[in-house]
Amino acid sequence: MCRGKAFRRGIQRSLFPSLTEEEALVVRILEARREMHINALVVEANIPVHRMSALLFELEMKGVVKALVGGQYRLL
Repeated sequence: MCRGKAFRRGIQRSLFPSLTEEEALVVRILEARREMHINALVVEANIPVHRMSALLFELEMKGVVKALVGGQYRLL
């Protein structure tokens, strides 16, 4: 299987089953919306911006999300 297809189908995320409750919430929101601005995520998840920044950084380090230009985030 092509690596790109594996990422699009969510196989990479299954390597990190130990997401926190907050991380899982962010992932569920991004699954529904594909990509969102950090401010929209803050409102949707009802998580303070400083906490959301930390969550998104952790998810990025785990290979679950990708930071895009302009404060946008996309699920891998």
